[in-house]
Amino acid sequence: MVSIFIDGQKFDVPAGITLAGALYMLGKRIMRHTPRDQNPRSIFCGMGVCYDCVVVVDGQANIRACQTEVRPDMRVVTQRGEPKLEHSF
Repeated sequence: MVSIFIDGQKFDVPAGITLAGALYMLGKRIMRHTPRDQNPRSIFCGMGVCYDCVVVVDGQANIRACQTEVRPDMRVVTQRGEPKLEHSF
């Protein structure tokens, strides 16, 4: 098991699974909302083609959850519209 943070809340998930699998396992079906109409999106293709499952991971936007393996202390934020990024200049 590894601990990850999703929208500020800590969860323990099995090591070696994808982030999309972890989110789905935790009952988090909506991973982002579209920028224009705020329509909810979830896992669609599950193989990195559609980009419906993109989230912000450790401050980096548009990470495909279906292609990303969980790692300890990963910080995930579901995207709502255009992602809000943390900048350190």
